[in-house]
Amino acid sequence: IVVAPNQGLLYVSECGTSTCGGSHGSLLAYDLVHDVVAWIANYTFGVDQMAITPDGSTIYMPHGSDASDGTETIIDASNGKVTGSINTGTNGHNTIVSLDGTQAYLGGYTGSNYNYAHVVNTATNQVILNAGPTINGVRPFTINGNHTLMFTTSTDTCGFQVLSLTTGSVLYTIPFSGSCSWTASNAPSHGISLS
Repeated sequence: IVVAPNQGLLYVSECGTSTCGGSHGSLLAYDLVHDVVAWIANYTFGVDQMAITPDGSTIYMPHGSDASDGTETIIDASNGKVTGSINTGTNGHNTIVSLDGTQAYLGGYTGSNYNYAHVVNTATNQVILNAGPTINGVRPFTINGNHTLMFTTSTDTCGFQVLSLTTGSVLYTIPFSGSCSWTASNAPSHGISLS
């Protein structure tokens, strides 16, 4: 889910009663002011953990790790219509937009370019930097407020990495010691945030 407070809308990406599998996803916009569904858009591509620009105008929608097209779709947040796409070679899973709305960050853990986080200029919707390579794909990640650093987790990895969003290089790899197993997923370090 994502929220556009200035629009009064909550967005939910969903696959209905079946698994997306990289196709047939949907996006629901819920009007929080009037307590009604504003619209539902159905797509031929899958949906996953999207991000919205701070002004509430644009949604960046990954197609999911089960997709095979290495593409993220750009959606008009006012009506759910597709306005463009970005091909990174990574089957997108997690997405963030910077606080100032100038950059979008696309990550995933499958596809031909999965070991890189992709930085997109939101004015042109072009990839301006590929940061990495990460240990084993990009699972949940976060960025700092002035969007110079990215903190990433990876598949089958206990710990995290710090990537430069200026040079694209890996600055630090921080492993956690001791036992680190999680039967719910192959990403035992699943989630990361900054205070």
